[in-house]
Amino acid sequence: MNEKQIQNQFLASIQSVHFYFAAIFNTMFAILSTVTLCGIVFITRPQQVMHNVPPDWWIPIMIVMVPAQCLCQYLTWKTIFKRQVPSPKQIAENQFDPPKLLRPILSFLWAANFLIGFVIVVSLYKPAQGAPITTATILVVALVTFALTTFTNVYLMLLARSFTTNEFLINWTWRFRYLIDVVIALTAVIYYKMLF
Repeated sequence: MNEKQIQNQFLASIQSVHFYFAAIFNTMFAILSTVTLCGIVFITRPQQVMHNVPPDWWIPIMIVMVPAQCLCQYLTWKTIFKRQVPSPKQIAENQFDPPKLLRPILSFLWAANFLIGFVIVVSLYKPAQGAPITTATILVVALVTFALTTFTNVYLMLLARSFTTNEFLINWTWRFRYLIDVVIALTAVIYYKMLF
């Protein structure tokens, strides 16, 4: 085995660890978000704005997030139990081929979850009213957004897979996923600066 093969094998091992770590992170997030949303909707039953979310929005958020989280976890652990590395591309390939009428609904679920995740990340840190936004804060927002987006690339790949079975588009999305993550991180910074 030459040096380049050893280097490629080492990089592949690091990437595999990243994919398993991302799968565990997404599982913990799915459990936490499902329990929290169900608790808010069925137990707290908010009559006023909570976490800057109006009362009427909680049920639609739950309807959009919980089924998608459950389906994503099913596909992730199906991939793991098949002894496949749970890369977002592999998880998406294990998704059933949806009928044409179901594709827009499934695509909407994945896109909405990706968007909700984006909003959650951006709103993690809120400066005090009138407090200056420092360069360090912006850097943290960018780095955290990029890191979490790489963990949630599975939703991006599931969106691509539910939208089309065209291998070119799926492979293109996978190939340029980090560029997409960088664009999302920069968008988060701009959104953050505009919001606060």
